[in-house]
Amino acid sequence: MMLRTYAIGRRVIELLLVASCLLMSLTGAAYAAPNAALPELVYTGSEFMFMGPDHATAGWTGMTFVNNGKDPHQANLARLHNGKTFNDLLAAFKQGVNASFALVDFVGGPNTIDPGGRQRVVLNLQPGSYAIICFVPDDQDGIPHVAKGMIMPLQVSGPASSVPAPQTDGTITLKDFAFGLPAQVAAGHHLWSVTNMGPQPHELSLLKLAPGKTFQDVGRFMQKPSGAPPFQDAGGMGGLAAGKSGIVALDLTPGNYVALCFIPDPKSGKPHFMLGMVASFSVRAAATGGPSMMPNTGTGNSQKHILALAGLAGLLLIGAGVAWRSTQHA
Repeated sequence: MMLRTYAIGRRVIELLLVASCLLMSLTGAAYAAPNAALPELVYTGSEFMFMGPDHATAGWTGMTFVNNGKDPHQANLARLHNGKTFNDLLAAFKQGVNASFALVDFVGGPNTIDPGGRQRVVLNLQPGSYAIICFVPDDQDGIPHVAKGMIMPLQVSGPASSVPAPQTDGTITLKDFAFGLPAQVAAGHHLWSVTNMGPQPHELSLLKLAPGKTFQDVGRFMQKPSGAPPFQDAGGMGGLAAGKSGIVALDLTPGNYVALCFIPDPKSGKPHFMLGMVASFSVRAAATGGPSMMPNTGTGNSQKHILALAGLAGLLLIGAGVAWRSTQHA
């Protein structure tokens, strides 16, 4: 806020500032500070381990993941089915990823971020036993990080906290096989509600393209990694089972982004983005007084990427990079 410089008393200025803060609070401004009462869980990750609390209280909870490692990492959160234990999950992993997934429902979590990055989500945790898991494949051998020990338990107990969910400034939907996503977004801090309308599980994985790069460049790099990647892992929301939802906090800088779902289709084995679950959007410098999210006027940008993907489908399917990334939710 810019105050004109004529002689107003100091007390009047203070009252104006207080009134401004109250007005933002009453109108649910997108950039209002997070609710200080919201419980927060903070985890750090490196090669190949998590560090953080192993107990939490049910209810709306902030979950932040900080990547202190040298590789990209994520912190998917999975709730074990009633009657199953963390040791059951570890034993199932020895039989393969599919066997382990049969024991859990994914409820979100911070998606993949590069070294030095952080990602925060807000989730409505239910009582039960959970696992925090990194499925990102190792750059050298393609083995998912979970197989190298990057998994830890979390126990959530009730009664649930009465703290309400924070105010959001946008809604993202996931379904077979598309994103409900605006074509243009204002730069800055956002809290987006992400809901999986199913019926299959889905994720919101964000990539920020390097200047001058396209999604075709991303596909070529995944097929044959060489040199600097043409993108940055920009976080997002981890896997969500059908009907699940959560809130993702994003600090978006200007540029071009791509949203993808790497979870494979159980029938074809193809990752969902090969079936059309890919969407592009641009982030532009915020105009004073303008909306934080522009309306989605169509799927033109998404369709362009889908058509471009068709030409790379063969390479991507046989490429080790995509095969490795697909193991995140095999």
